[in-house]
Amino acid sequence: MASARWQSPSLPPSALAVDRHSGIDRPCNVLPGGGGRISAGMLDRTEHAKRGKFSKDEVSAGENDDGAAGGTCVPPLIADQEERVQVVMAWAGQRVSTRLALKPSAACHGVGAFADSDIQAGDLIMRMDRTLVVTHQTCLKSLPALESVARMPEFSSFILWLVQQRLLGERSAWCGYVQTLPAPVDIRSALFLDEDSLSRIPIGGVREACNRVRARVRCALDFIAEMARDSPQVAKLFHQNPRLFDRGLGLWASAVLLSRAFTVRGRTILLPCIDLVNSQRHAASCELQFDAMGSPILRATSAVPKSQEVFIEYGAGKSDAYLIAHYGYCHGCHAQEDV
Repeated sequence: MASARWQSPSLPPSALAVDRHSGIDRPCNVLPGGGGRISAGMLDRTEHAKRGKFSKDEVSAGENDDGAAGGTCVPPLIADQEERVQVVMAWAGQRVSTRLALKPSAACHGVGAFADSDIQAGDLIMRMDRTLVVTHQTCLKSLPALESVARMPEFSSFILWLVQQRLLGERSAWCGYVQTLPAPVDIRSALFLDEDSLSRIPIGGVREACNRVRARVRCALDFIAEMARDSPQVAKLFHQNPRLFDRGLGLWASAVLLSRAFTVRGRTILLPCIDLVNSQRHAASCELQFDAMGSPILRATSAVPKSQEVFIEYGAGKSDAYLIAHYGYCHGCHAQEDV
């Protein structure tokens, strides 16, 4: 199966070794904060550019369409959690080596990583081949028309890449990863929180943090819409496959990126399999590093008994409002369940 080739973002692989406080942050904070030319007319033209939350119905409009209008059906995502684990691990194959068992976790209402034997501090517990790392360069290689866009925002390119791979279905080299990503109904995203839900979260600054994330996502989606109109190369891509620019699918991709993407030295990346490890504040038992070849690894920072869940901490030092806005939860509070 073909896979993307790792390209280090302006750094040699050996320079990617970082610790959890100086270079790695799980939230995808490279959202375009106004980059590109977003015209007032663009905001007026689109039905979904209004202020406030996005609706899951907007996502479902893209998910459920049979392709009659756009000519492309949307392949379904896998709903069963255990099947998701089986599929993504089979897809990764020997490109991922691990001492962890991935299975449903009661701690996070989803999948978690558990020690399959006693783990000691310093142990290497997961290694992912660098060919599985999704970078901005991966997106541009898959969508060459985007290379013609000056200052192409990373977040927008990742949105289009995820939608493209989703629409390709089994024809995609990334199918075993993309089809295991959560469906809109399973995503606890701040993009979909209504005002009533926000008002019941007893954390200061949540509404402002959520509004900032929504505004940036809206900017990214509007940037994509404007590219399809103003860039000849991207306009050609639009006419070949309008569903690639479906706003509902773009919202799904945005919600996935907010909860799954890592930021390493200011650059966005996706790390299949590693992104299934859950976060626990002040109780992290492993950290993300990169070896001399540029391959992502998880190394234990404390002992973990067999069968116990292994946690990482992302968003270290971030406020609860920040965590709610980016993930739809903070430690001890799931925004769409505990409000």
